[in-house]
Amino acid sequence: MPDDFQFTDTIGYLKWCEKKFGLFEMQDDDEEALAYGKINTILGNDLTIDFITTKGHIIKKHEYIFEIDQIRVITFGSDYFEAIRLLYFDEYNITPIP
Repeated sequence: MPDDFQFTDTIGYLKWCEKKFGLFEMQDDDEEALAYGKINTILGNDLTIDFITTKGHIIKKHEYIFEIDQIRVITFGSDYFEAIRLLYFDEYNITPIP
């Protein structure tokens, strides 16, 4: 577990991942899809993200609205996560977060 990690609520964890890694990886009740992105808006139980594609492109305010209480997995550090992260950083000329 990372030294600066603290248990919190779902939004707190997404914000921590975004601050620590530049984006987050999450899965809601759709067991076959992962979403990569950054928080765009939170309205009640609804979360809209800026979606990051498998090529590192960002889709601002992605049209799919996630229900916060349906988010069941938030992960980081996998090879696939790191690949998406590096593609995103490269696409937008962002210095990688160590």
